[in-house]
Amino acid sequence: MQLTANINYTDVEPFKSYLIQMTTHTDYIAQKAVKTVMEQRVLETHREFMEKLNKG
Repeated sequence: MQLTANINYTDVEPFKSYLIQMTTHTDYIAQKAVKTVMEQRVLETHREFMEKLNKG
């Protein structure tokens, strides 16, 4: 079985802006997730620190 792909630049053009939007959106989601995780970690660390202070 042989597969040949005839893709013209004009066929790809309409999808380019869509792909760029999706990539940007994915980056944004990833950044938000990382930020949330880091904030969560900071809160946990702070809480652990406060607990140790209260025990001491």
